[in-house]
Amino acid sequence: MLALVQPCSSIAGTAHAAGFGSFEQPFSAESPWNRRPLEPRLGDYRLPPTRYLPFVGGGDYTTGAFLCRDGDRPMQVQGNEPHGVWIVDEGVSRTLELPCWPADVRPAAGGDGHAEIVDPARGIVHSFWQLRRDGGSWRASQYAWSRLDGPGWPDPAHNHQGARAAGVPTIGGLIRRHEIHDGHPLYHHVLAMSLDGSALRTGYVAPAAGQDNDADATYRGQIPMGSLLMLPAKFAVDELKTPALRKVARTLMAYGAAVVDRNTDTRFVIYVEQGADFDLHKGTWNQAAADDLQRIADALRPVHGQSGWRDGLGRPIATTQPNLLSMRGPWRLDESHGRRNESPPGHFDSWRQALVFTGASGPGTSLRQEVGAQRTTRWAPWSGGERYRLSASGSPGTTLRLQFLDDRGRTLWQSRWLTDGESEQFEAPGDTRHPILNARNASGHEAWIRGDLKLHDGRRPSPH
Repeated sequence: MLALVQPCSSIAGTAHAAGFGSFEQPFSAESPWNRRPLEPRLGDYRLPPTRYLPFVGGGDYTTGAFLCRDGDRPMQVQGNEPHGVWIVDEGVSRTLELPCWPADVRPAAGGDGHAEIVDPARGIVHSFWQLRRDGGSWRASQYAWSRLDGPGWPDPAHNHQGARAAGVPTIGGLIRRHEIHDGHPLYHHVLAMSLDGSALRTGYVAPAAGQDNDADATYRGQIPMGSLLMLPAKFAVDELKTPALRKVARTLMAYGAAVVDRNTDTRFVIYVEQGADFDLHKGTWNQAAADDLQRIADALRPVHGQSGWRDGLGRPIATTQPNLLSMRGPWRLDESHGRRNESPPGHFDSWRQALVFTGASGPGTSLRQEVGAQRTTRWAPWSGGERYRLSASGSPGTTLRLQFLDDRGRTLWQSRWLTDGESEQFEAPGDTRHPILNARNASGHEAWIRGDLKLHDGRRPSPH
């Protein structure tokens, strides 16, 4: 069972006061969902024609957001397969237990079965794929989570945070029910968009951390997953005949749309929350809306650069670095224990992003991360010769060490053992393909530890 972490009070308080980090306006003001590019430079690539017209709306393949309230009961979610729910960040399948479950949860009717459960008390968005009700119980194929007051996009440490192909929760960029008739001329966030494979290119870009598993066989275009698409500043938005699409177009001019998924044979899809009052055709055929959608599709262009960013409050965004270090397992007993095949007295806790030593761990327990547990992100590789800073945080009595191994398992470089609050700067060896972590617990009781790895000089890894 996962253990929850309470949100940082200072961040949560600021977000609440500003409206960000809430059920109605998820993620931080600095999130890629809530920021705007300054002086965007647009490319020339145009979305290719497809069998079906562009689409903005709800339907069987959109998603719903469901709010946890006081008194909601816990829920155990079983897997659609016997081995359990695939917990993406942990890399394991098992039964999932959530501390709250809204009574009105209703997954999308399509095969993706998306649903987002928002728990403000614990600051978490739970993202499900192929969620379904089975009598009095619930089943799902996949689960991931994101901080409600966080970026809403993955990073190298927590590199899958939702059910979309880009690794994002389906609430990200969603046109919500309460926004449609709020009287504002545009939506105050980036929109979520999917494209047909004829427009997509393999090789995701920041801030995405993934793409479809069959991308090599199905992507045939020029736009990588994670790209931002926008309408040019000169787009004649007032010439659109459909008021609902004028609001969408103004949003595409100011914020843009992030490419987060692939659809089938549709030039683009922009997602609207299920149950929302958003229907361009009103039960019949609206040719004006169809023409407006094609005009938008014809004018959309990928963003190839910008002079900077403004957050959701209009403030300049300072460059920050992601954490490159993951605590995910599998973990095993160190060779020094002589009992490698035993179940280790510790596990990776995704909600805490930490290695947790169980109460069964005795004084001096030493665990070793399996080779390959560190999965790098394309736009943030570990590079030989670069200088990094490694930091540790954890319970009293816990320590952490980073090693780089060669193909034969020999140590190329290793840090010293770091305790809570300690850090070490180092130059990475030429071969960084096999990094692993070692962790110790000298306390003899339940404890936790995690690490943070960033480029030493403050530079952010290149998104391309």
